[in-house]
Amino acid sequence: MVRIYNNSFSENRQLHVIFDFLRIICAIIVFLGHFRAVLAPTYSELYSPDIATKIFYFISGFGHQAVIIFFFFSGYFIHGTIKRGIDNNEFYFSYYLLNRFFRFFIVLLPVLIITFFLDSIALSYSSVYHLGEVDGSVPPKEKVDISLIIFIINLLSLQELIGSHFGSNSPLWSLSFEFVYYLLWPFIIFFFLKRSVFFPILVVFAIYLINEKVILLLPCWMIGALFYHYKVVINKYLSVIVFLTVLICTRFVTFGVLEDYALSLTFYLFVSSFSLYIRKSNVLKVGRIGADLAKISFPLYAVHMPIVGFTFFVIESSSPDNHMLICLLSIIVTVFISVILARMDGGHRTLTRYTIKLIGNKA
Repeated sequence: MVRIYNNSFSENRQLHVIFDFLRIICAIIVFLGHFRAVLAPTYSELYSPDIATKIFYFISGFGHQAVIIFFFFSGYFIHGTIKRGIDNNEFYFSYYLLNRFFRFFIVLLPVLIITFFLDSIALSYSSVYHLGEVDGSVPPKEKVDISLIIFIINLLSLQELIGSHFGSNSPLWSLSFEFVYYLLWPFIIFFFLKRSVFFPILVVFAIYLINEKVILLLPCWMIGALFYHYKVVINKYLSVIVFLTVLICTRFVTFGVLEDYALSLTFYLFVSSFSLYIRKSNVLKVGRIGADLAKISFPLYAVHMPIVGFTFFVIESSSPDNHMLICLLSIIVTVFISVILARMDGGHRTLTRYTIKLIGNKA
């Protein structure tokens, strides 16, 4: 039986705790997937892998799926922020825009500096990875670009719209997609409330002409926003089976953006069907742990790739006996930097308030 709940428990604190843990899990999967793709042999090159190795290779292959689920979470939380602001007559687009911009900026600035530093060292020694001479789906296909203009474009989260990602930090592509959604969504809501769809359709079409993939992935983000209002509940065990089936199929069957839609919709059904039971759970006992781990997810996602690329460069010129130690140190450094950057969480609000005050005083 299918049940639809309208605006039910949208502020379910227990659900947010689960989402916090899922966000860090997604970030770890992306990190391990890139780490394995760059620094480990392909599965076909392994000789009689044990069960632990098989599990690692299987789970770390869900990096793209983890990004799609990230979009779902982003749509849910950002829409909730906008909706609460509108309902309380406290939504100001200037504050919202600056707050979203500084949320990225406060992490992106140090991440881009780290990327520049590591890529510059590697390029000075003609690293084949950074010159785009390494085969595989993850390594750069050409010499990495660490020019000032690309630095600025990425700092403004405009990569993939008017430029490319900075240096070897390829995961930054998704941040520009999210920033477009941040800008676009308040307009869509506003004109929807005014019962006028012409302007948002025009804006969506214009962005589509610039980069069609940005708009093609927007529904994955919108499904998260839909979850804020509506929960479509089916049998919880059936929801697990459907979601896991689609999740595994996306590893072996390619349907382009359609598989991303299918993944988002089945994940929507999955969390909808379990949200009733989560509401009655005792997960709030570990809520603080989940919140702290979730803060690490964005820095970990943003900073890991240049460190992985630099690790390849170091291994390239070192003794095979030291490779395992170098990889271990790489993981430790990545986690350490992510934790340091996560401690800056909340600083974007201070920057936003200061900027608004500064603009107000000058006006």
